[in-house]
Amino acid sequence: STALFNLKQSRTIPAAPIADQCSEDYFYGKDAKIEKILNAEIEAPTSKVISDVIKDSTLPSPKTNEFAALFVFALFQYSRTLYESERGEEFFQKFTEPNLKRLALQSGKLSADGLKEIKLTLEKPVNLTLATAAQSLPLVLDLKIKLLINQTGQDFITSDHPVAKTNQYFLGSFN
Repeated sequence: STALFNLKQSRTIPAAPIADQCSEDYFYGKDAKIEKILNAEIEAPTSKVISDVIKDSTLPSPKTNEFAALFVFALFQYSRTLYESERGEEFFQKFTEPNLKRLALQSGKLSADGLKEIKLTLEKPVNLTLATAAQSLPLVLDLKIKLLINQTGQDFITSDHPVAKTNQYFLGSFN
C-alpha cells in the first residue's frame, strides 16, 4: 500500500492499495505486448541500476550503459503516462489529422464534404508517445542527470506523472 492524497476529494488515504493507483486496464492494448517489452527491455534491466543509485547515493559514470539506462527509463516513464497520452492525442488532432485530410483531398479520392464526415483518432495514443520517446533518445543522451538526496524528515511526494524535467538555460544556471 501507499499513502495517497486525492486532489478531487481533498482527502488523505493513509494506506491505499498500490494496484489501484495510476493504472488503467489495457492502457497499451489488450495483448500486453507493449507492457512485456517495457518490462523486459527497460524496467528489469534498469532496476539494478536504480538499486545501486539508491544504495550508493551516486549516479553511474557518464557514457556508460548504466547511465544510458537511466535516461531510457526516465524518458519512457515520462512518455507512458495518461497525461502524455492525452498530449499525444491532442498533437495528432491538431497537426497530423489535418495534414492527412489535406493529402486525402489532394489525392482526389475524397471530396471536401466527404472529409468533413471523417474523424481520425488514435486507438491507443500512448503508443504514439512511446514511439516518440524511442526516436528522441539520441537527443537526450548528452544531457546531465541530477540526483536529489532527501536529507530531511519529510518524504518526497510523487504523482501519476513521476518524471520532472527542467531546462537550466531558462533558469540561468549552467552547472
